[in-house]
Amino acid sequence: MNMCSCGSGRPSDACCEPYLAGFDTPPSAEALMRSRFVAYTRADIDYLERTSGGEAAAEFSRKDATSWAKNATFTKLEVLATEAGQPSDTTGLVDFAATYVEQGRTLVLRERSLFVREGREAAAHGFVREGREAAAHGFVREGREAAAHGFVREGREAAAHGFARAASPDATPGPWRYVGRQKGDTLKRDAPRVGRNDPCPCGSGLKFKKCHGA
Repeated sequence: MNMCSCGSGRPSDACCEPYLAGFDTPPSAEALMRSRFVAYTRADIDYLERTSGGEAAAEFSRKDATSWAKNATFTKLEVLATEAGQPSDTTGLVDFAATYVEQGRTLVLRERSLFVREGREAAAHGFVREGREAAAHGFVREGREAAAHGFVREGREAAAHGFARAASPDATPGPWRYVGRQKGDTLKRDAPRVGRNDPCPCGSGLKFKKCHGA
């Protein structure tokens, strides 16, 4: 039985695998966070891009994401706290710490990530993405109706400042998207150096040289 590398303690086929394979969508912000971590361990750049929204989608660089995913070895994810982000919510926040090894150094990335659910409401900060037509900075442009600066106006329902509003408050919520980090909260720090004979930080119980240090 292969355990999911997201650290949930569940088998991969009952955890993140169906999301990355495209058979299902994460039901919560935390589930999306965990599946994105697994995507980094596999260098699944398509999934990372597909699950980005808003500012994160506008600034996404396949080149940078590929470089990081292939040059770093992601060993452990710890979800420290969550706020909202449940199936009935449209926004959520996940506080996490990700441990990885890069150029012989063990590092920890600490971040409070912001997530939104597409569909029922305009996303956090008024950004919304519909299909593949997200404009620069995550603003929506719809066909010929893109307003000045790329802001959407939908018929008579243009929202304040021109931000998009979903067509109906009863519309089925769409999938969760990662839209960025809470400003000022991302921190990279050195973790205690892992020797080749030390336990692997991923928690497998194997020595580092037999696991992620192989």
